[in-house]
Amino acid sequence: MLIANHNTAPDDARIEVAKNLCYEIYFSMGKNRAYLTLKGFWKSKQVVAGYLEDLKKLLVLTEPGFTILTDQSQLVTHPQELNDLHLEAQRLMVKEGVQQVAHIMPSDKIASLQVNAIADQTGLPISKFATIEEAETWLDNTVSFE
Repeated sequence: MLIANHNTAPDDARIEVAKNLCYEIYFSMGKNRAYLTLKGFWKSKQVVAGYLEDLKKLLVLTEPGFTILTDQSQLVTHPQELNDLHLEAQRLMVKEGVQQVAHIMPSDKIASLQVNAIADQTGLPISKFATIEEAETWLDNTVSFE
């Protein structure tokens, strides 16, 4: 049985970490890249009670210098109580050694402002893109794979 690792996994092979109505989390070992899709309206912390635990499962798979492609295009404005959840999530990513984050920003203007404000507080290294393809290409060309 072949066990894939960061050196032997194909670049496009993705592991599903979590998938539900509010978010999807995948990881590519070959690229050392996380893929997060945040969707819809998160009414309360209870709706996404497993989010931080799912992120921790993801971070176990990463190596320092990992990258993240985050698609938040379907995200809408969240209640203020969820800001702490997003702050903690981003702090975890920074602590674990994220190198770069490519964001597809929400089309909802208020949600977009929330995303920017939270990233400013955590120091998460983000760059913004209009499409997933642009973000993926930029990460592939900007980040060195070691």
